Amino acid sequence: NGLTQQEMNDILDNEHNFFDFVNNNRINEVRVILKYFPEYINIKDFMDQTALMIATGDDSIELVRILLENGANVNIQDNDDGHTALMTASRRGYINIARMLIDAGADLEIKDESGDTALMYATTNSHTETVRMLLDVGADVNTIDEINQTALFNVSSKFPDLYQLLIDRGINVNVQESDEGQTVLMVKIEFYRQGNNNELQIIIMLLKLIKNNLMIGKLKKLILIYILQVN
Repeated sequence: NGLTQQEMNDILDNEHNFFDFVNNNRINEVRVILKYFPEYINIKDFMDQTALMIATGDDSIELVRILLENGANVNIQDNDDGHTALMTASRRGYINIARMLIDAGADLEIKDESGDTALMYATTNSHTETVRMLLDVGADVNTIDEINQTALFNVSSKFPDLYQLLIDRGINVNVQESDEGQTVLMVKIEFYRQGNNNELQIIIMLLKLIKNNLMIGKLKKLILIYILQVN
């Protein structure tokens, strides 16, 4: 393990060192402690974080691998917001760690206290390739949060490719959120009226998806008038 007997004794004399070693990516020390105290693998620190959660947040691929090999539970949620390690990896775009967690059995559809899944964290933070990977392995593109919003509601208009990816994967663009009953298109029009010109490309993209031929002419005309009022 690369440690002297004295170093091993010093480590094992103080069980509280475990999280210090995890936070500092001290892989050998973590390995030794888990050998003698395997029950530490899923305990939480004072921030309600497991070692796996910490290592994931630090993008420590090797430490994540060791923790998974020692039986870390990939689906533990913190008691604060209900976050999992996969949510953290998805939020930060750590695609390699996200894959490792999924291979180890991470549940794609676990929701935090706001009803958000790992996919929603990836979309909200504009990590297109992470979103693509999550969808490829089976994440539900039409999952909704506590206010009935899909992932599409939280994508930045600066990332039209991410919008297109979600649309291509079958996301329902007609979902109405439960607060004011707005669809994504309605939200984008309102943002455009407030001066966000980036929304126009997304508005055009969403308009192309309207299937009802009787409504499409009226709606386009109404929206055009609505938009021109801004200018």
